[in-house]
Amino acid sequence: MEALFKLIRIGVGTEAPEPGTAEALTGVDWPALVALATEQGVAALAYDGLQKCYEAIPGLVLPLDRVLKQVKYDWFGSMLNVEIQYEQKWKSASELGELFRSNGLKTLVLKGLSLASCYPVPQHRYSCDFDCFLIGTGAVKDRSAYEQGNRLMEAEGVKVDRFHYKHSSIKYKGVNVENHQFLTGWRGSRKWKEFEVELEEMLEGEGALRPLEGTCLLVGPPMFNALFLTRHAHQHFLIEEGISLRHVCDWAMFLRRYRDNLDWNGFLSVCRRYGLERFAASMTRLAVYVCGIEACSVSGELMPEDRMLLKDILETKEGTEGGRLGMGLRILRSRWKFRLFSDESTLGCVLRYAWGCLFDKNPKL
Repeated sequence: MEALFKLIRIGVGTEAPEPGTAEALTGVDWPALVALATEQGVAALAYDGLQKCYEAIPGLVLPLDRVLKQVKYDWFGSMLNVEIQYEQKWKSASELGELFRSNGLKTLVLKGLSLASCYPVPQHRYSCDFDCFLIGTGAVKDRSAYEQGNRLMEAEGVKVDRFHYKHSSIKYKGVNVENHQFLTGWRGSRKWKEFEVELEEMLEGEGALRPLEGTCLLVGPPMFNALFLTRHAHQHFLIEEGISLRHVCDWAMFLRRYRDNLDWNGFLSVCRRYGLERFAASMTRLAVYVCGIEACSVSGELMPEDRMLLKDILETKEGTEGGRLGMGLRILRSRWKFRLFSDESTLGCVLRYAWGCLFDKNPKL
């Protein structure tokens, strides 16, 4: 495990390869490391680290080179696949943004490409879907832009799935697109409704949004992104399929890029109001520990809850149940997660989701 973390740190440039690195990479179970890195969405980052080791340490020879050539080829293939997916997503998302712009809509990027721009090699940040939030000529809270985007897609002959209240699902030129009506999931909860409103208000005003280099796509301010990323990862951790090392690396690269532009105390204050503070602090310590960044006076020394979070991250997520029943079962099995990282009980969460599904099917802010 430490070998993978070392390769990630070298890959993102927070640790330099040294002669002693060769010893640290001796005795590594390379097939297991490559399989884990691929499963966790960090295969390309770790491969960057390996290549930097070869460049910095003349004559470096690892067991990987002598008897495990197929593993190395598979690893290289995983890295190329990440690059190909990125290029396809960049091209399709840019074209989609132009289509929306020509029809009077602004396209805010959520996660994905905006996070990739924080990485040393943006093409090596693994991602699949393109999440966007459309803004019309009126206020951000005006939902008409959402449906206008859906209709534009249908006019292009693209099928739009409106099953989920938070976003529609679209397949556009080979890329899965989530067109968000709301930034976060909040149905059935007054607290998370207030959080949604607070996030949307951060997108208002002159200069709140900036263009993503080379496109007409837009990125929100650092505070907005910090809170959105924390809430998104927190929800995945508690009630969905869980999070991966990619989420830790995303948070690390975001903090490294924006730590001088982020009001850290203000961020923690908002997190505290919504029960996100312990999760945000733990993710930050993991970001320091795994990726070697310097972040807001946080040390890399892990707390017991951090180790439990890391253990859950590294566990295989195969066999995760789908649907509402599956979500309910995951919540009930995650009592320790709620105890350590939430101000809500598991039963309270289940009842909230049940009430939302039954009595708040078409929520409005």
